[in-house]
Amino acid sequence: MHNGGVLLSVLSLLGFVSSLGVYRPYNYQNYYGSTSPYGQRYPQQYSYTSLAKVPLCKTGYTKLEVFVTDGSVKVASARINYVDSNKLNMVVTDQHGFKSIQIKGCSVGLIIYHNADNPVYRNVDLSSCTSRVENVVIDISEKCDFVVEYSFMGLMVNMAMCMNCGLDNQIVSYLYQSAEHTGHKQVGSGSVCVNAGDMGQNFKMIATSQYGTVFNVLDITILMDTNRRGVMALPPKVDLPYDILFISNTYESGGETNVLNDISAWKFESEAMETVQNTDGMGIVLNDIFSGAVAVDGFDAFTEKKWAFGISFLKSGQNVDLEGNIVLMDMDGNYQTVEHPNAGIDYDGNFFFVGCFCKNVPSLAPGDFVKVGTYVADIVGATICDTPCGV
Repeated sequence: MHNGGVLLSVLSLLGFVSSLGVYRPYNYQNYYGSTSPYGQRYPQQYSYTSLAKVPLCKTGYTKLEVFVTDGSVKVASARINYVDSNKLNMVVTDQHGFKSIQIKGCSVGLIIYHNADNPVYRNVDLSSCTSRVENVVIDISEKCDFVVEYSFMGLMVNMAMCMNCGLDNQIVSYLYQSAEHTGHKQVGSGSVCVNAGDMGQNFKMIATSQYGTVFNVLDITILMDTNRRGVMALPPKVDLPYDILFISNTYESGGETNVLNDISAWKFESEAMETVQNTDGMGIVLNDIFSGAVAVDGFDAFTEKKWAFGISFLKSGQNVDLEGNIVLMDMDGNYQTVEHPNAGIDYDGNFFFVGCFCKNVPSLAPGDFVKVGTYVADIVGATICDTPCGV
């Protein structure tokens, strides 16, 4: 056979083998984001570095090293109750305030008991851990200092209960934020102790319940260094569609625990003196002692005019000082909260002027609804919303 024929046969064989995928000079390092032997750059998104990584905590165990301190002092013999995806257990810190715990799963709840009374709760998220060891320092000086009571009870003078809230033996889930702390938890309804911060600071809690179909928001200023408490209505169950819903978290300073002031009347009044109020039948979806809801579909006057909204409350006596807030929300979950005046102004038994729907009723967007938050003789008059709405 001639040399040219041999060369041609070898080249043909190599081409055939290459087409079968047996012979191909791939550089696998080049494949991920570099130029291939054929001069084509492959997309960088196929590189190893950008592939999704499964959290380490999904498999095996993570060692959680817990250090318990009281300011700069190490706390020995502190009891740590913890629950992970595998078990509920209790351990004790050593003389250095240290304890190592083997955790199964990506989350662990810790409750630390110590000699300084209130237990401290902490939830640790392990889903972002890049090693099998995680450290957490828990300072017991940051113990709870504010009690939030979940209520379905009105003033005893009325002997009323919230008919749409369920009873107190239900699960409540909450998120809270104060000036220096955030937290979340599930509890049996009744009360919970949290870190609310100092007098004059804002405290906010959002809660849902096992029975209710909407959420509630407690949004207040911490007023006292003693008798530090707030009362929050259990979220109601609402079966029908609504456009505007409101919940009252209104209680008396120094009053009975776990008791809210009943709503005795509420009304929306337009600049044309039209009213929709709790004594009406048309358009009312919910009318309970702490809450109400209306459907404005069909009320053509709503969308074209300014509307004022106010609430009147029962009270235990004369010269009472009310605390707490009103939350308004729409079907989309948008909400605004309006706090009672905290300048020592007594509630005289008239109306709490919550705010004005200035345009695009029932929108609760800023500028559409404007907060007022003052006490007035009545929600009446063609010009009551002119100033809040900037007219």
